[in-house]
Amino acid sequence: MPRLSLRWAMRCLRPALALLIAVACGCGPSDPTGSRDRAIFARGGIVLPGDASPDVLLDVTTTDNTTVRLTAGLPVGGRAFFPFRWKSGESYVLRRVPPAGGVAFPAALHAPMRPEPVVVAAARLEDVHAGSVTAGGEPDASLAFSEDGTRLALGTFGGYLRAFDTQTGGCVFEKRLPGTVVKRVAIDTAGGRIYAGEMSYDGFVRAFDLKTRKELWRFRLADELETSRPARADDFFALYAYPQVYCMRALGGDLVVAGFHSWRDGQKSRHLSRMYRFDGRTGEVKWTWPADGPLRRNISWFDLDDCFVALSAYQWEVPASGDRVPQAAVYLLNLASGRELDRHAFEPLKPHFDTVPMWYGLALDDAGHLAVGLMDGRGVIFDLAGGTLKLTKALDLATPVEVTGVPIYAGAGWAAGSGQQLYILTDGRLVAPSAGGKGKTVRADHFNANTLFVFDGGSGKLLWQWKLTTTAQSVAVGKNVLAAATQQSYSSDDPMDYGLTVFDPSAQGAPVEKMLFRYPTAGPIVALAVSGDGRTLAAVEAPVRLADDMTVVGKYRLHILR
Repeated sequence: MPRLSLRWAMRCLRPALALLIAVACGCGPSDPTGSRDRAIFARGGIVLPGDASPDVLLDVTTTDNTTVRLTAGLPVGGRAFFPFRWKSGESYVLRRVPPAGGVAFPAALHAPMRPEPVVVAAARLEDVHAGSVTAGGEPDASLAFSEDGTRLALGTFGGYLRAFDTQTGGCVFEKRLPGTVVKRVAIDTAGGRIYAGEMSYDGFVRAFDLKTRKELWRFRLADELETSRPARADDFFALYAYPQVYCMRALGGDLVVAGFHSWRDGQKSRHLSRMYRFDGRTGEVKWTWPADGPLRRNISWFDLDDCFVALSAYQWEVPASGDRVPQAAVYLLNLASGRELDRHAFEPLKPHFDTVPMWYGLALDDAGHLAVGLMDGRGVIFDLAGGTLKLTKALDLATPVEVTGVPIYAGAGWAAGSGQQLYILTDGRLVAPSAGGKGKTVRADHFNANTLFVFDGGSGKLLWQWKLTTTAQSVAVGKNVLAAATQQSYSSDDPMDYGLTVFDPSAQGAPVEKMLFRYPTAGPIVALAVSGDGRTLAAVEAPVRLADDMTVVGKYRLHILR
């Protein structure tokens, strides 16, 4: 980035320079909410256009003629953030106090009932195909914040690995990995590294230097998990038969990875997965699980804390006769050694299911409790005290109920945890496998579909819940911030109410009083993340083709919010 010697010039050009960085990376920011040129009452303060230098002050006068002088905090997307505990419905007179004199706003401003999201950047990504509102196929993306929240890693369907400055929205790293989907990402700013987990013929895990952009090391999953070629190369979903990184987390100077390969070998379904802990600097494998070779199941998700790694492993099919590996189970590993400490196998929910389907619904809170959401509508909460999976509570979230003779349910596909709270999110309209062959359909959701459930981790008690307006996509959490996203509806008659619903779970009162704001997007959300400190949110929106097969709404773009 070029630097000017004049302090005044640097102050004036800072927002423009951030814009130029982003454009150079192919992802220029824009602001779909039109909030850049006005005052915003945001979470924990007021955001104003202009410079955020320490010598720029803001006088805030309240209705009782009390004036408080504020100093600008960190810049947010080229604007100044002034920490201030404003009250909804109150009137405030704002007067900026730069060295050259005061600038007053034209009239008193009324604080809203809820804070407004501050758009740091809405960065357009590469061109991708549009998914289908009724059949899916939206392009993947992956997001991960650095531990300190200053950087955001992004992996895209077109094979791009990028990093963004979360204060300016500027793109500070970009690398194209041809012939791959960057399925998962992680970033370690302390170590100066960014990681890419591929979905590709080779299934590489790669580490890059954030400053030099040089590749530091790579590990080929296909050497252990095998590789395959799609039966139909023109099929969008054929890519998912490649070996891939299904979950990945930076851990201090290390990297923990779940490698995954699920494919058809002739008429037979095959599944191979394995957990790895790498030295982030060298790529040396510190441990693997299982230690003696890949697991013949799909490791779809894991979470970790200072002591344990909890993971889910399953396959869709009924195991073959003599197969001693559980069809679906949660495993608890020692984080330092990778040694298996405990497991809990699940039995199918009869008569509607022959197997136990699982996906991303697994998360730890900060107090040693584990939530597991199953795709048959059940949930489970465990206590991990003593390195065991002690069942605290079994949950009936959205198990099958009959509507006009058809059993419908909702899968519990996402989970998150923070403090002593656990969050499980269910998805939309599904018909149970037991209805197969009856030729019946139903135009109704399960009454707990698209619902966010909030539990006390220690007791498993339901604290509150919230129903989203359309098909849920994911849930993410940071300090005092909880976000849930929506995706395509799979039905042309459902509302296309895409975007984020954001809560402060620590707020007192009814669920509606916990809601901070809604942030709408034109297209469905395909990736979501919240920084650990709760200050920053990020989401990737994707284009989707409507039921007329011609109209496309939404864009492939990254939203960074404060």
